[in-house]
Amino acid sequence: MYFTHTEDLIENLLTTRCNIQKPEDLSIEHISCSLGIDVHFWLDTSMTIYYDEIMYIMLNNKQSKELLWLDFCHELAHIFLHAGRQDKSINWLDWINYQESKADYLMRHICIPTFMLQQEDNWTISDIINRFKVTKELAIKRFEEYSRNKQFRVCKSSRKEIKEMIS
Repeated sequence: MYFTHTEDLIENLLTTRCNIQKPEDLSIEHISCSLGIDVHFWLDTSMTIYYDEIMYIMLNNKQSKELLWLDFCHELAHIFLHAGRQDKSINWLDWINYQESKADYLMRHICIPTFMLQQEDNWTISDIINRFKVTKELAIKRFEEYSRNKQFRVCKSSRKEIKEMIS
């Protein structure tokens, strides 16, 4: 089956480095401990900080557990995708928006990994919310992405089989 680079990255990260196989294993504590990332809770905006070669994820603790999980995965995505500081005083808003968009995309895949969705058929939005402990909005968006990509995979697999039969 065809997988995107992002899907391969997330599956490898979660299964190999974090020993996570199912939705119930996904947690801030498990992932941060496995990856050696210090997580701290505070009252300010969630962010990632590099200090003295140590990665810290600072999470705003005035949020629900679901939003903390989303913030953690978003900040984790910044660790994997970006380096340096996002200084909003620099007029690089397009670049900052691009980085935030990419971090959100990777966050959705960390929160609801494709390889876990493929372990079962007939997912509903409620199933995703309950099993992955995410918000309804995220469950809907990720379910739509997964369904669209699943159709593409079937279509791509069919084209490959047709090409092999013709050859």
